[in-house]
Amino acid sequence: MIFALQKMRLKSSPRLHYSLSYWASLKEGVIYVWQTELLRNILALVALVSMVGLPYSVLLPVYVRTILHGGPAELGFLMGSVGAGALSGALYLASRRDTAGLERLIYRAPTLFGLALIFFSQSRWLLVSMMLCYLLGLGMMMQMASSNIMLQTHVEESKRGRVMSMYAMAFMGMTPLGGLMLGTLTTYMGLLPTLLVGGCLCLTGAIIFARKMSSALVA
Repeated sequence: MIFALQKMRLKSSPRLHYSLSYWASLKEGVIYVWQTELLRNILALVALVSMVGLPYSVLLPVYVRTILHGGPAELGFLMGSVGAGALSGALYLASRRDTAGLERLIYRAPTLFGLALIFFSQSRWLLVSMMLCYLLGLGMMMQMASSNIMLQTHVEESKRGRVMSMYAMAFMGMTPLGGLMLGTLTTYMGLLPTLLVGGCLCLTGAIIFARKMSSALVA
């Protein structure tokens, strides 16, 4: 990472100065995102998947113990599969030459993630679960990275810091809350139904986003 940063050559831009107070500046950023349909929809989908989908990783130890009847080795295989999928997604995005088509990837990736999570909730075999974990990592990485790229490409220069802070909140801030929520649901519903519900919600969110994107393109 240090080597990559040293190789970056960026043109310096004049520093922007604001006369607004902290709270007024924050309010301006929130209003800007809310009034910009593309940004609002991207952040909403990221928040949804982060809250109801990504916390599956919190439940993996329970899944390994109660469903696969395994231990640390099996958990390591599943986590390694997730990492391999995420690496594949990162390499794919790095190979792209431009942002054309990323808006479709933003909803196709969570569609893949949601379907993988649904099938994962029905799997009872380690090898099948490993393949599905690979798809989970792939879908997660492609959605989050492509959403990040789209936000930074379409946001106004003066609003970029505030919009990206909302992205960080939607991505990393919702996951712990989702872990608490899914953990509570598991207590009452059971592990597999909870994973199934999470996958269905991710899939539903992706479908809604796809329809909104289609309507916007037609308009």
